[in-house]
Amino acid sequence: FISHFIQRELNPAHIQSIVVDTINSQMGKFNVHQIFEKKINYIDVSFAITSSKILGGRWIAYDKEDFSGSQYVLEEGTYPNFSAMGCPSQTNLKSLYVINIKLSEPIIVLFEKEGFKGKKIEFTTEILNLQFQGYNPQIVSIQNLSGMWVIYEYSNYRRHQMLLSSNEIPDWYKLSCYHQTGSLHTLLQKHIYFRI
Repeated sequence: FISHFIQRELNPAHIQSIVVDTINSQMGKFNVHQIFEKKINYIDVSFAITSSKILGGRWIAYDKEDFSGSQYVLEEGTYPNFSAMGCPSQTNLKSLYVINIKLSEPIIVLFEKEGFKGKKIEFTTEILNLQFQGYNPQIVSIQNLSGMWVIYEYSNYRRHQMLLSSNEIPDWYKLSCYHQTGSLHTLLQKHIYFRI
């Protein structure tokens, strides 16, 4: 495991594309590790994920096969348990997808009525608690003008979450089944430097 990772990390061809996810699974009394470097549409039931460490990139974990069901967005870092991943304790993760980030300034517009009507609010930064900031949490339509956003059902980045790339959603409830929107944040983009 260690030599494989070091070899990949030091290879100049992989400097920009290192995306490695290690996942631990409790199988009996043994701690099993598996490395994922690309999307996987089916994780065998015999490999029950209990924790993960994201070494590079960003991933979406799904509780159903073929990238469906509830989404759990995982950025670089260590996730020792389901709670840290934002998952309910009985979750079985079934598929993983690598998120490709497009460089852009994040802008999202939330509307109180279907079809982009009614009062609108525009954000360019994270909101930890929409209602505490004085906004109505009953969001009905969304225009994600740029950037990638993670929308959470409750405040403080809790409960169900969904990743949005640039698009328009005229009926948010129909897509998400969320009765409210509590918090949201952008996926952070790494600084990229060019030498000329």
